[in-house]
Parts: sequence; C-alpha cells; structure tokens
Amino acid sequence: MAKEKVATLFYHDWLDLFGELSPEEVGLLTIALLKHDAGIEVPDFEDRSLRLLFKDLSGTVDRNRTAYNRKCERLAEAAKKREATRKAQLSQLCTIVGDSDSDSDSDSDSDRESDIDTDAPQNAPSSRAEIRSYCLEHKVDPDAFWDYYQARDWVLGNGRPMKDWKAAVRMWQKRDTQRVSNTHFQNFPQRTYDGDALEDALLRRKS
Repeated sequence: MAKEKVATLFYHDWLDLFGELSPEEVGLLTIALLKHDAGIEVPDFEDRSLRLLFKDLSGTVDRNRTAYNRKCERLAEAAKKREATRKAQLSQLCTIVGDSDSDSDSDSDSDRESDIDTDAPQNAPSSRAEIRSYCLEHKVDPDAFWDYYQARDWVLGNGRPMKDWKAAVRMWQKRDTQRVSNTHFQNFPQRTYDGDALEDALLRRKS
C-alpha cells in the first residue's frame, strides 16, 4: 500500500501562468489544485480560462501523484525483499546453530549411552549405572563385574544365561571375601624347627 501523499508539487514556471490572474483567482486555483490532489471533489469554475488552466495543471498534479505512488510501491517491495532475505539468513543461521547444538547433544548422549547394552539378555542389567550402587554396596568392583560379564554376553560358566545378576554380585562378594581370608592365612609367618634340638630339649625337661 502506497504511503499517503501529504504534499502537492507546484512548479516555478507556473508563476508565469499565475501572473495573468488576479490574486483572488490565484487563491481559488491553488485551493482547487490542493483539494484535487487530496481527493476532494472540486466544482467547475465558471470562468472558462480558469477552468482550462485548472484542467491543465490538475493533469500535472495527477501525473505527479501516480509517479509518487509507484515510487512508494517500489520502495515497499524492496523493503519486503530485504526483510525476506534477512529472515532467510536468520533462519539459516538458526538451523546451523541448531544442528551444531544437536550434534553436540548427540555426542553427549552417545557418550552417556556408550555403556548401555541395548542387546543385553532380558535378565541382564542394561548399563553400568544400573549395577554401580549395588556392586559398591557389596564391595564389588562394578567396572570389573560389568566388563567380565559383558564380554561373555551375560552367560554363566555353565553356559546358561544369567537369571539374577544381583545374585552374581553376591557370589563375587563371597569369592572375594574367601580370597582375602586365604591370602591372610597364606601370609601367616611359618616357623621351622630342628628335630634333634627339640628332642634334646624334651629329654632335659624330663630329667
């Protein structure tokens, strides 16, 4: 929509035409041209010379208004194109940033899910996080437990699929406890004895 026109263009060469009119006629003609440019109906002049002059000058005013409207339309169209280009560039930038954030989030999600086994047997834990607290509660290394059975597809030594991983954790705890006890026993200091010396000591005690 063209911007509303708020001025009427008068030309210097009109002074020669106005010079042939009286001041009152110049005033009437000027007001008539302004009203005509503003879209206000103007009654016909009774004076033929004023009527002909108004017709000539109002044609110039009409051409100026048409040119003004076309210029406004071109400017509005150019503004729309600039706005469309700006929005397209902004959308493209948001898409690039969004893809970058999505890739970053995907990498983070991938890192978080790297320890999740989606193909694990039905009764096997799905991630390290699931077993961590239970293993630590029973003094079992969760990473060692996970890696051991993950490498064996959560199959027990007898070839059967694991049915209760918590029971396996408790077995690891019991095994580790026994291993520590055996280690302590094996580390108990051993004494060596001289059989002859011991026999002599016993004989002297009896005598």
